[in-house]
Amino acid sequence: MKKNLVVMATSLVLCVSMVLATPAYAGVVKKNATGAAAKAVEEQAKADEKKENETQVSSETSSQGQGDQTEQAHAGLKDQTPTGQAAQPQKEVGRDNPMTVFPRADYLGPDGVAKDPSYVTSNFEVEVDKTIYQCVRSTGAARWLKMRQESFAYPEVNPDTGYPLWSTKPFWRPDGSFDVYGYLKQFPARNKDHTTRLHIYTDYEKRNNVVTGMLLSLSNYYAENPPFIPTDLNEFNLWLFFTTSNDMTNTNGRYLNDAKTVFIVKDIHEGKGIIQWRGCIDIDQIANAPTVKITGSEDSYMYLVQVEMLEKAMRNYLQNPYIKATDVSDWDIPNHFTGLYYFKDF
Repeated sequence: MKKNLVVMATSLVLCVSMVLATPAYAGVVKKNATGAAAKAVEEQAKADEKKENETQVSSETSSQGQGDQTEQAHAGLKDQTPTGQAAQPQKEVGRDNPMTVFPRADYLGPDGVAKDPSYVTSNFEVEVDKTIYQCVRSTGAARWLKMRQESFAYPEVNPDTGYPLWSTKPFWRPDGSFDVYGYLKQFPARNKDHTTRLHIYTDYEKRNNVVTGMLLSLSNYYAENPPFIPTDLNEFNLWLFFTTSNDMTNTNGRYLNDAKTVFIVKDIHEGKGIIQWRGCIDIDQIANAPTVKITGSEDSYMYLVQVEMLEKAMRNYLQNPYIKATDVSDWDIPNHFTGLYYFKDF
């Protein structure tokens, strides 16, 4: 019996020694430790836990610092889509940044003049097709389309440029010229039985190959080609008088309101009335008015302000011709006026 008690005492001592020798893990206190031994184990656990927390905080701080640097490096891109991140901001297309890549790869001819838009070639039959170079050496018949058998609706956007039809931005060329010929090709006749006739005028007496003006005329074919009676006598005419033009003066060579008319649009509605847009340049300023070369010509120029007049008038015409646009002046213009004004007689 005594021998058994000795063995049991020895076993108890060994168990306590094993408990004290077992390493304590953070946040864990051994249940078998009591008294001073338990206190020592608890203090060691707290120390280990504190060290582990400090290590974790240090790691998170380092990670946060790297995150801040990454955030700074990508400033401004956080809210963008992958496509937006890839597409860097570019200068707006226009005179200072001409469009060189078009949705339709073959949209421009060798002379830089735009071809007929795809919605024209797929819906109209061509009667006359000449370059500016050919027009100044023969007749002014430039781009004629045959009569429509049914009415036609313009698309809101020219699919070959990606811009609204009225926008002049895609028609600036890298050499600084403006493609007024290509711009006007966007507007074929829309009414049934109407034809499209685009003319390019020159001074045939001088034979200097300089373009003096252009005319886009949309009218009923049967108005001039009997025996059929025209279904309507509606017309649309757009005139441009360039820098070498001597038109739009009265008999004594003076200008109305001391301003030279360089742009006219007449939208005629049979039996209802007429809508007009007219563009003028102050005669005291016209000698020094900025000009721009006409794309496809040898040495022909238009007034820079005519580009602005084109865009304003055609936007007003396409969006709502019956109401004057806010960026167009009223018909009661002052003397020495430069700009575009609107007149409606219904």
